[in-house]
Amino acid sequence: MAVIQFLGIFLTAIAVTSINISGTSSDTDTQLNLAEANNRFAFHLYQTLTEATASDNIVFSPMSISIAFGMTFLGARGNTANQMKEVLKFNLMEESRLHSSLSKLNSAIFDVHATRYILRKANRLFGQKDLDLRHQFLHDVQKHYGSSMASLDFVEDSEGSRQFINSWVSQETEEKIVDVLPPGHVNEMTRLVLVNAIYFKADWISKFDASKTFDQDFYFSESEVIEVAMMHRKSKFNFAEDTSLRCKIIELPYVGKKLSMVLILPEEINGLDTLLKHFSNEKLLHFLNNLSNVTVDLAIPKFSLEETVFMNDVLHTMGMQDLFRQDKADLSGITGTKDLFVSTVVHRAFLEVNEEGSEAAAATAVTISARSISHTPEFIADHPFLFFIIDSKTKAIIFMGNYRKPVGLIRNREEL
Repeated sequence: MAVIQFLGIFLTAIAVTSINISGTSSDTDTQLNLAEANNRFAFHLYQTLTEATASDNIVFSPMSISIAFGMTFLGARGNTANQMKEVLKFNLMEESRLHSSLSKLNSAIFDVHATRYILRKANRLFGQKDLDLRHQFLHDVQKHYGSSMASLDFVEDSEGSRQFINSWVSQETEEKIVDVLPPGHVNEMTRLVLVNAIYFKADWISKFDASKTFDQDFYFSESEVIEVAMMHRKSKFNFAEDTSLRCKIIELPYVGKKLSMVLILPEEINGLDTLLKHFSNEKLLHFLNNLSNVTVDLAIPKFSLEETVFMNDVLHTMGMQDLFRQDKADLSGITGTKDLFVSTVVHRAFLEVNEEGSEAAAATAVTISARSISHTPEFIADHPFLFFIIDSKTKAIIFMGNYRKPVGLIRNREEL
């Protein structure tokens, strides 16, 4: 049986976009519903990654993964399609409108012309030169995802095909990702590789003063400390505290105010895991709708994260199982026969946060209140925290993750 490889790539750099959601009220409602589906998938994936990976830091783009799997879903049938819908939360949408809605949401977010920032996506199919793909699949993937197909010869020149794909990715990501497909991940049995790449670069709406960046202790745990470069700024921010979850929330807007980074900081040094047990998309939206604009003493570390995740096992754990089995996968919407299965899912993410900006992203009542304005509240991110980059219109999570452990020499607190 031949294989289909799926690749999701996400690169961000100094972060923002300007998004104007146009169209009818029905279109807007559909986009909001799809954004909610994306966010629910993001939280489910994040929880699974925290349990499945050994990495202290996590960064990924649920949007990139949804787009790439949206292309794959065009060819899925039967139980394979049902599992994909369940995991990706596509079942929250009317299937007949799913791909057109994804197309409109992507256009609203990415297809925006601007000079002060960059936010773009690129989709591409790379197929075996003699692979007989269904006309309807090729038509739909072009119509809804703007993806054309490049013909390669995986059978006779697997290594050359791998290098060709990597070169395309490098070009689309401004050479930030230069070897996304490692040696051995394309072979003579490969028939199709689906790729999504996102490149994102913009400035903070108000930059940090580099002269106010200085080394400061970051408490990796109750007993371990790492010195990091900490950026400082005193200014007005959208800010709140959640007394039930014992955390602080702050929103840092990017140029244009259409996208922002949201940081959520537990009160306790070791409070992130407890926070995550009770966190959800509903609570995130509640936070965002209950922020107050107040003056805050802010301190956050400069940091850079890069992560490659081979996601087969993660997605299998989440319930997407048949897709990876030769005897179960049904991607007959691609070729008309059940001769394909997914062999590899690779997701790559990069994020840098500095003074200029970011280089990349229950039914219980929650009480949120801003601190008293009689004194200036503090948001000192000197221990593990959660972060998001979110579209201000739809509240869609472009990327999310956590920052737990900087790179550096770890010291015991007793040494201080």
